[in-house]
Amino acid sequence: MKVYMLWHGGSSYAHPYPDEAESCASIEEAVQLFEDRLHNRSFPATPCVDDTASAWLCAGKPEYDDVYPDYIIDIGPRGGIRLHRHV
Repeated sequence: MKVYMLWHGGSSYAHPYPDEAESCASIEEAVQLFEDRLHNRSFPATPCVDDTASAWLCAGKPEYDDVYPDYIIDIGPRGGIRLHRHV
């Protein structure tokens, strides 16, 4: 399922605008991209990502007047990456 991701790296990063949503071919690809950015393994580099990092996944392209995620990726209390449905 194609999803659009709005990634936020934490307190050192600005919140993304809906027109900055990144297209991912699947939820799994979005989770991998989140993990790569969390550990600074992506290009461009993402230093200073902290434990408040998160990503909103939308099934359709988000619009300015309607940004509501279908899934949220964040960091759990023990440091693991978690994906949960936002209802």
